[in-house]
Amino acid sequence: MKRRIILWISSIMWMLVLCFVLNEMQEMHGKVQAKAEQNKTARGEDDTEDAVTEPEVLYPEPDGTNGYYITCPEIEIVHKEKGWVTRYELSMPDGAKKDGMLQLTDTQEEVSEVLSEMLEEGENILHVWMEAVTEEQEETEEQEETEERENSEEQEKTEERENSEEQEETEEQKESEEEENVETDENKTERRFFREIRFLIDSTAPESVKFSYHRAETGNILYANEPFEVFLESEDGGSGIAEIYYKMDDGTSGTITGKRGSVVLDPGFSGKLEAYSVDRAGNQSEKCDSKTILCENISPMIQIQIEEEEKTWHSTPVSVDVEVWDPQLSAGIQSFKCYCDGKVIVQKMGEPDEISLSQMSTHFIVDTAAKGGQGVPVVVEVVDWAGNFQTESRLICYDGTAPDIYLKGAHDGLIMGQKIDAVVTAEDDNFLASCRFELWRTAPDGTRKRIGEKTEHAEGLTENRECEWNAVMEEDGIYEMIAESEDCAGNRTEKCFRIVVDKTNPVIRYVNQMQGVHIPYFEWNYRAGDMVEEFTEYTFEILLNGFPYSAGTKIYEEGIKSLQVRAVDAAGNESSAEAVFLIDHTPPYINIYGIEDGGVYDKEAELSVSVDGNGEFLKEITVNGERMKLENTGQIFQRSFTEQGDYEICILAEDLAGNLSEKRFRFSVEDKKVSAAKIVHSIEKILKKEPESESLSETAEGERHNYVWWLMTAFIGAGALILYFRKKNP
Repeated sequence: MKRRIILWISSIMWMLVLCFVLNEMQEMHGKVQAKAEQNKTARGEDDTEDAVTEPEVLYPEPDGTNGYYITCPEIEIVHKEKGWVTRYELSMPDGAKKDGMLQLTDTQEEVSEVLSEMLEEGENILHVWMEAVTEEQEETEEQEETEERENSEEQEKTEERENSEEQEETEEQKESEEEENVETDENKTERRFFREIRFLIDSTAPESVKFSYHRAETGNILYANEPFEVFLESEDGGSGIAEIYYKMDDGTSGTITGKRGSVVLDPGFSGKLEAYSVDRAGNQSEKCDSKTILCENISPMIQIQIEEEEKTWHSTPVSVDVEVWDPQLSAGIQSFKCYCDGKVIVQKMGEPDEISLSQMSTHFIVDTAAKGGQGVPVVVEVVDWAGNFQTESRLICYDGTAPDIYLKGAHDGLIMGQKIDAVVTAEDDNFLASCRFELWRTAPDGTRKRIGEKTEHAEGLTENRECEWNAVMEEDGIYEMIAESEDCAGNRTEKCFRIVVDKTNPVIRYVNQMQGVHIPYFEWNYRAGDMVEEFTEYTFEILLNGFPYSAGTKIYEEGIKSLQVRAVDAAGNESSAEAVFLIDHTPPYINIYGIEDGGVYDKEAELSVSVDGNGEFLKEITVNGERMKLENTGQIFQRSFTEQGDYEICILAEDLAGNLSEKRFRFSVEDKKVSAAKIVHSIEKILKKEPESESLSETAEGERHNYVWWLMTAFIGAGALILYFRKKNP
């Protein structure tokens, strides 16, 4: 078993060693092949062209038309292959040629050159190809590099002594030597890659378009009464003229192919031709204009302008402006006349040598009133020197009277407490053009609404017109009747009639709030607009106990008062409101029965408290600080005190007017046998007690002092009797 395991492990190890050896042999073979390929590439012995990276020629697309460049393109040649050189030759339009070469050094990945500055106007032909570098070329290049290195060292040493002109001559000699070497190399090597590119360049604009005419040019304006031909021509020294574009003043435009052509102008043309040319490369010449050309065969024009010409009738004397002119520049105006109602009011004559762009104008006022609805004719005649005749006429109607509007069955500002039927009428001495009536109602709550309208328009101007409208006003509110009327001359009349229908009495507010109230004083401060609700005008008065009362006056006199407010609106509707109230500023009187202040009671004391005035009630009663429960009526309180001790009573009373009273007193409940010391103590307590309340009257204060002296006398007498009997019966 162990032998098998050893044999199995040995076999695996031999297989691993064999795989490692085969892998190493394969890697060595690949390196040998790669080295051989590299050597072949360095000697230019590559079998296939695909292994060589071709140079790139970078240039933009033409920015002109027909393959032309308007701006000089930037051409860049990029060389990327070591062991090869890229050569180029540029043939320019004048026959001159420029060439060059691109080659990589050991440290370069690519090298490029830009040829933009070499290009010229016209056709430029660029040839680009590749050549393999031979051993002789490598030796030559090494020698050239050595010479360049030596020359650079010499230049550094002699740089301070040599001037810039000598350096330029040395560089030109080097470049000529390199060109000779390149020409020599071209004879020895075979071209591997070849490409030809043509660059068409034209950045010069064509010449401006020239105009010519088949007639004598006498001045800046050319006249014709028949079709007129204009010739256009332009030259270009580059790519050649492609088209000539022209445009007329009226916006019409066209194109002529080639460098020359013509345009025919028909009668009715007035203005100039604007033209420019474009060459095959897309360059555009400057725009230029022809002379002014006028080609027409029509008569002079007449324009009559009247104020508010769109209307037939006029409300004021009519201002008329007349202007005549020859719009197409014919022979000029010979005669110009204006007639009003058959009479010549303006006459002007022209001169034969006046220019054709002649015009005449005049201004006059027509204040002749129309008769029987017929207007006054105004006629204008004009004749030019060529015999063309033109006439225009207008019919002018003048009416200075405005329509009249009036109301039947009512009048402006009417206030009625009943239904109103009214008729509004519009009429005119001449012709009515339109009438419009509207009826608006403003309800007592302020809402405004249109409740009726009528509109009529004149259908003809053959007879006088009259327009009527019936308006019914029944509900309460403020009615506005708006009437508008206009006659055919534009005279306008507007009227507004204001009518009030009020069948409702005024509403008086806040008085009922005073009914049955108790107040310490009376003052009425409500404004009229808040106190009386009425949408029309009204008058009112305030009476207190039947006498006039001025709002804001304070009344303090106690007693029952009667307030009355009366209001009468503009329609005669009347309202009245009344309230009875009480003015009371005297505090309630508190009645106390069964107990006196400072009294001492044997075993039991009965207390009765009451108020008997109208609207008075007990507000609060406390015994030794404890609040007592009062009856629902609030005017009587009763209680028995059986427990021995001292009691302090506080009583508060109030009436409906808010007047407040207060009473405080003390008493004691104890046995009859009382020591003399206690009696004396009670007397001292009574004597030292402060007055009950500032609200007591002077009479009550006197009664209290009398009561105190009476008690003191009784106690002293009782003490004297006790001493007397003790001495008599020892």
